[in-house]
Amino acid sequence: MSTNCPVISTQKNLKENQLHGSHDFPVDIHMDYFPVSESGEHTLYVPMHWHPEVEFHYQLQGSVRIQVELTEYVLHPGEVLWINAKQLHDCHPVGNETAVSHTIIFHPAFIYGTESNVLFRKYVKPLLGNPATPALYIRPEDPEQQILLHILYKCGILHQEQPETWELQILSHLSDAWGLLWKMSQRPGFTIAPAKKISRDRKALDTFLTYIHSHYTGKISLKDLADAVSVSPGECERLCKRLLHQTPMNYLMTYRIEQSIPLLVNTSYTITEIALQVGFSGASYYTEIFHRIMGITPSDYRCRIRGALPG
Repeated sequence: MSTNCPVISTQKNLKENQLHGSHDFPVDIHMDYFPVSESGEHTLYVPMHWHPEVEFHYQLQGSVRIQVELTEYVLHPGEVLWINAKQLHDCHPVGNETAVSHTIIFHPAFIYGTESNVLFRKYVKPLLGNPATPALYIRPEDPEQQILLHILYKCGILHQEQPETWELQILSHLSDAWGLLWKMSQRPGFTIAPAKKISRDRKALDTFLTYIHSHYTGKISLKDLADAVSVSPGECERLCKRLLHQTPMNYLMTYRIEQSIPLLVNTSYTITEIALQVGFSGASYYTEIFHRIMGITPSDYRCRIRGALPG
């Protein structure tokens, strides 16, 4: 099972660029680590993004806050969240200890094959195509919880050790997991939040994010961001704190840092050249913000990552 430092690259519409698994085996199983820095703070998190795959998130250690669309969930050890396909979501560690999450991301077609299949029509489409089900929180008291935890654990072991027929066994286990979700949705008294039209907040958030992702390489002020979403600077601050849990300018700085990482890893540009390309005024300020967010300087990060790459 692979381990990840949660750095995500997205397109302007926030679709994640990374391919989960491979084209012939569309299953990604990994651990996400959110360490505590020397100052006692979390500096890493998973920013807002979406992907066409569904996701099981199983919390192993510490706690995380996951926002799916406009709903928040706080997961503690032993708790599971299923995130539907194409749902905007993020993940922030909370508390003062290292958070560790076990994540399985896979395309649902891995289970049903084609949409003409009865598996899709009967078991997958009712959940996958339901806008009222952006996510399902599996509570510790749910009878399915322990079974589901065992399934996710087995998938991780199979993916790590890769014994004979491991791909077939993972398919079988994920099919069982989907069956549990379907059974939960059929249980008497099972309710999910009614479908809602996209709220004004969500539309404003989409506009805000699109503006930053299109203009981050240039100068941007708080007034520019507020004007983009047709609100006052104060309301822009409140909107971001409510939906992104940070100020508009903090989000902008973090996004610039995220966009600089591929340039650090994959190019020979100097630190100054990278800083200017992603909207910073110079190398000194870029290095200061990079260290604040990543807990390491950009030069050291480049050396560490390149030293870990094969060849």
